[in-house]
Amino acid sequence: MKLLITGGSGYVGSRLTYFLLKKYKDLIIYNYDLSFFGDEHLPLNNKNYIYLKEDIRNLDKFSETLKNGKIDIVLHLACLSNDPSFELNPKISRAINYECFEDLVSASKKIILKNLFMLLHLQFMVLVIALELMKLMNLSL
Repeated sequence: MKLLITGGSGYVGSRLTYFLLKKYKDLIIYNYDLSFFGDEHLPLNNKNYIYLKEDIRNLDKFSETLKNGKIDIVLHLACLSNDPSFELNPKISRAINYECFEDLVSASKKIILKNLFMLLHLQFMVLVIALELMKLMNLSL
């Protein structure tokens, strides 16, 4: 299975990546992220990890990556997530956090989600990943 994570270089995305690569040996993870804050903490030497230093605001490139990579699941985590980061450039922050979201969902649905079963599977996977993240961060329901 191939999973594309937008924002895979951020705190949540990078920790989730390490966890998933360790737990699921057949999983290929594509990290689709400009990595504004660096990439030295990423598993660059893992054969199941593909780092794509790309901008989620470029819908054509995103769609091309989904098609060419034969991606099965997209997990959208990309955002500028704290007030100081957002304030550095509010226009870019709005574009990344809000404006491109619908286009990413539309492209993902068109290319990946072929039927309702896949949609239900995706929702289940997101729930499983969320629960695993909570365990990883020592949180409870």
